[in-house]
Amino acid sequence: MRAPSQLTEFIVRNERLLRALLLVAVAASVLALGSHLIVFSDDKKTLAIGALIVLLPFMLYAAVVKPLIFPFTIFVLLVPFDDLLRVDPQLGTLTKLVALCAGAALVFWLVRSRRFATPSKAVFFWLALLVFMALSVMWAIDSKDAITKLDTYIQLFLLYVVISLMPIAEDEYRIFLSTVALSGVAAAIYSVYLYHTGAFVQHADIQGVLSSRLLVQFGDNKLGPDDFSATLLLPIAVVMTSALRQPWSLKKLAYIGIFILMIGGLYVNGSRGALLAFACMVGYMIWRSRFKLQLITLSLLALGSSFLMPTSPWARFASAADTGGAGRLSIWLVGFNAFKRHWLAGAGVGNFPTAYDQSFIQVYQKYYANWHRAPHDMLVEFSVELGIIGIILLLTAWYVQMRSLRMIGPSNQLFDMRIALEAAMVSVFVAGLFVSVMPAKCTWLLFSLMAATRALAVSRAPSLLAQPLTHPHARELQYIRQPIVKEPVNA
Repeated sequence: MRAPSQLTEFIVRNERLLRALLLVAVAASVLALGSHLIVFSDDKKTLAIGALIVLLPFMLYAAVVKPLIFPFTIFVLLVPFDDLLRVDPQLGTLTKLVALCAGAALVFWLVRSRRFATPSKAVFFWLALLVFMALSVMWAIDSKDAITKLDTYIQLFLLYVVISLMPIAEDEYRIFLSTVALSGVAAAIYSVYLYHTGAFVQHADIQGVLSSRLLVQFGDNKLGPDDFSATLLLPIAVVMTSALRQPWSLKKLAYIGIFILMIGGLYVNGSRGALLAFACMVGYMIWRSRFKLQLITLSLLALGSSFLMPTSPWARFASAADTGGAGRLSIWLVGFNAFKRHWLAGAGVGNFPTAYDQSFIQVYQKYYANWHRAPHDMLVEFSVELGIIGIILLLTAWYVQMRSLRMIGPSNQLFDMRIALEAAMVSVFVAGLFVSVMPAKCTWLLFSLMAATRALAVSRAPSLLAQPLTHPHARELQYIRQPIVKEPVNA
């Protein structure tokens, strides 16, 4: 009977060592299998599987230890190309699959570490909107469409909630920002490349001025220029702020060059809504930022670069009245008729096309927009699908999200990024007046970056979450006076 007790004592005393040896043995076995497949592979598929197996232990380790770096950054990089990466009608896009893996890794980290950041109030307002969406399934015209769209919103919201709960370190935040910027650079380079090759480019002569726009396509998957341009707005805000904060040097010039490249991505896509959204972004930053002169200079540089384009990116503005905004005016008029029929609680989430079809024949079509159309306007979409109740919830949640970084005062090192993210919020909202941005991953990525910025600011100075004082503006004044704290302090 002594041997078992000695064995048990040995196991307890060397538990960590035995676990480490077990992990090393498993990792070695996986690496051996992957290496075997790579060395003796006869086709590309086997080679790819072998490479994936070799990388698997490292990916799992990164997902457990630093999930905000991997796999979440992979999701961020894929966001601009989401609709181009559709792998299966049932599974959705590759971006969605990576997002599910990232969410699972983040949840595992939260449960294992038992460390949580304090989310902003915006989370609860978005939750209220989501609950009303779920309730609208009960009275939706087509419950199948409602459930499909609701599932998309639930997944986006849950990932946003998980990010809101994640504490974030300085290096993780810098990598988050860098990855957002890199995703925009990749999207801009891809746009400019396709435009240069002439693939999927539409040309038009508008009042004697040649105009063109890019219709991005990869295989059978297509991505509209308005949607693609909307994904560039957040990266542009991040890169522009990084350029503004740098002293004059080669690094600053590199940031300016990247900024011009991304503006070129906007120009070749030819989206009027995105260009107007960018103008509103710059206007907000000039109003709120401390880099007013530099912003004006960058704006003039961006405007001047448009005249170097082979065709005018501004010509399409001249045809907006003649085409009714590419048929949007007719869609909105039909949408207004549908809103009058479902004005209180809406026709159900995801049911705008169905409600549109019910009202289509009743509205005079000066610009024929055809049947079963998308809303091309966030406010029209939510008004028809969720009625007055839904539009109030949407605007309230959007406003609270916009104000979620108000505790970061001018003396805080994150203040410039706060202004950039608020400007991105303004620009995405303006873009949402011409295309549906709420079910887009780039919009919720913006919300997630705001949540991460808030978590970092609070970790630097927990007193930012202190209760407001008696004076109605005392809390904001307290934030303004808040000194820059490089190391976390006790609450």
